Amino acid sequence: MFVDFGHRWSFEFSSSPKNFIFKSNFLLLKLNLIRMYFQKVAAALTFLALASANLHDRAYYEERFFEWLQDHKVLAQSGLHFVKMLQNFANNHDLIETHNSGNHSYTLG
Repeated sequence: MFVDFGHRWSFEFSSSPKNFIFKSNFLLLKLNLIRMYFQKVAAALTFLALASANLHDRAYYEERFFEWLQDHKVLAQSGLHFVKMLQNFANNHDLIETHNSGNHSYTLG
């Protein structure tokens, strides 16, 4: 049995008390906002952890990354997308630099 008390609160009953489900649109909204906040924090912490594994400091990559963004007219879709693109740029830059410092018959660019 489902009982609706308006747009904010509703209850769903079943034959077992264990299956009593409390639904709140307001509560779900808050939970989604909290989840999004923690996803952003997790992304930032991941970025910091991965950035510490790179060859250079973050400022080094940011300067080159901003130049690359302007040259290629690339726009980030969100802050998280920007962080991921910057980390990928830094990882690829390190890969190229490491390869080119070796004794190979070709260079990466």
